[in-house]
Amino acid sequence: VIAALNEPIDPSLVEVGRFIPYKGLELIIRENKDAWPLATFVSDEVIKLKLLRRDSCEHEQLFCGDFSPINELLVSKDEIEVSHRSGGVIHLKTEPGSAVRTVLLSIYYRPGWTAKTEDGHLEVFRAVEGLIAVKLPPGISDITLSYKPIVRVVSLHLTWITTVISVVVLLFLCISGISKEKTINQAV
Repeated sequence: VIAALNEPIDPSLVEVGRFIPYKGLELIIRENKDAWPLATFVSDEVIKLKLLRRDSCEHEQLFCGDFSPINELLVSKDEIEVSHRSGGVIHLKTEPGSAVRTVLLSIYYRPGWTAKTEDGHLEVFRAVEGLIAVKLPPGISDITLSYKPIVRVVSLHLTWITTVISVVVLLFLCISGISKEKTINQAV
């Protein structure tokens, strides 16, 4: 949480740093130790769950959802280490399990998310409130998720095809122009 010095702040937030974006404004960076994790193991019951909304919220969006029912359906407290890479790639690492486990991520599901392990691809599906879920097979501890929407993939292919065609046409025009020049020079 980033807040100005004079803003009211929940006392449970812990200060982790300060910075001054410009003269006269000092901002405080605070950490919420009780924040919902980016990835956690949950029971399959969570997939179809509809969260109740808190009365204090002004809208019906996800941040107003009461996540306490999900807390009751956590399967294990095994920690999932999350690291981000450029280009919409997320890497999850945990201890291997002996049974299939469902990982719930605090990221909105959209078509185009893929998950893979060393053993192959995993299904990425829509879970509670539109968040991403992945079934992690027994013995698997590393997952790489990436977001590649179909529009982006098609656009990339079209760009390459257009570039190749343009280069071929330019080469053809250059070669045919040189041939015409030689023909004209030989005729003179």
